[in-house]
Amino acid sequence: MKKTAGWILKITGGLLALILILLFTIPALFKEKIRTGVEKIVNESVNARVSFEGYRIGFFRNFPNLSFGLDGLSVAGTGNFEGDTLAELKSFNLVFNMASLFKKSGFEIKSVILERARINALVNADGKANWDIAKDTTTVEEVDEESESALKLKL
Repeated sequence: MKKTAGWILKITGGLLALILILLFTIPALFKEKIRTGVEKIVNESVNARVSFEGYRIGFFRNFPNLSFGLDGLSVAGTGNFEGDTLAELKSFNLVFNMASLFKKSGFEIKSVILERARINALVNADGKANWDIAKDTTTVEEVDEESESALKLKL
């Protein structure tokens, strides 16, 4: 009986150690791939120049949730607002519900944390706002009144 309990304890301890090692190493192993993906998604989504100095991804700061943060984030205008900075942030952090990352129903953001944010909201003489930077990705025919958004926001 003691021998069986010992084996079960060793297997459980080994699995926990493996999980902890993976939680520490996965963000480090895929750091450049994640950075490239973030830059690509952001630049395809907005009509602005977005840059950041670095990013953090981790499982422990808000355990059991996943934390993702951008450091030194800057959003600069293009077109009519060329040269104007819309936002500068020391850090921009998102906390995702870990379970929602594996569901097809969308990601659930539990919190958004901005540190030392400086926002410069402008409207020009034509009534165009510099914060209207989202690219239009749908047409009127594609919009379905009954469809739900894939993004869930829980603040």
